[in-house]
Amino acid sequence: MDGTHLWRIDLGVNVREGEHYTQFMVYDLDGDGRAEMACKTADGTIDGRGNVIGDRSKDWRIKMEGDRKNGRILQGPEYFTIFDGMTGAALKTVDYIPGRDPSDGWGGKGGNGGNDSYGNRCDRFLACVAYLDGERPSVVMCRGVYGRIVITAWDWRDGNLSNRWTFDSKSSYPPYDDASPFSGMGGHSLLRLRMSMMTAKTKLCIKQWLSMTMVRGYSRLGDVMATPCTSVTSILTAKDSNSSSSQRTKTEP
Repeated sequence: MDGTHLWRIDLGVNVREGEHYTQFMVYDLDGDGRAEMACKTADGTIDGRGNVIGDRSKDWRIKMEGDRKNGRILQGPEYFTIFDGMTGAALKTVDYIPGRDPSDGWGGKGGNGGNDSYGNRCDRFLACVAYLDGERPSVVMCRGVYGRIVITAWDWRDGNLSNRWTFDSKSSYPPYDDASPFSGMGGHSLLRLRMSMMTAKTKLCIKQWLSMTMVRGYSRLGDVMATPCTSVTSILTAKDSNSSSSQRTKTEP
């Protein structure tokens, strides 16, 4: 490591800048000893080799001065791309799951409930890496926090990008009587993990990580994999795989 500049990826004008919009994961996803980068892309994204994804000529930004939609991107294709960590080259690009439409279908009761149609709730993104089979890493992408929540798991194996599964709490509209019980359970991070699907080594690593990390929120280990968690001040940790009971460990606010 000598500080040599390796590459630059320009996401382009059709990916909104900001912590809620540009979630990217850097991890060795296929076990070859080199990290890849995975993130949401769009028309005009330029990879580390200068290659353009989609249509370079498109500018999907809304330009309505004084309107809450001004500067947002509510039209145009959305992609998910795996980049080579050494060169920055785009290795594979697929359609992003899920799409934004309907843009007014992301509201709900939980947390900061309510609804909007100007692109706030439909453009809240989270991401993490999870060992869903207990052996190899998957990229987990989440869209939606305050109402509808869609979580998608992706596997990068031998040059192929595949969708492992997708969880969708579905759209609901006021008064949200038909809303899924999972809607509105979002926070601003992904934390819950399903211990029963992991090896003893992976479980130990997670427990050690939790013990060393100040956690704002709670993780019910043994519950739902990669569901956004709400902000409370305790952690539920699971005992070893030979025990069916769980133990609560409290943390200070």
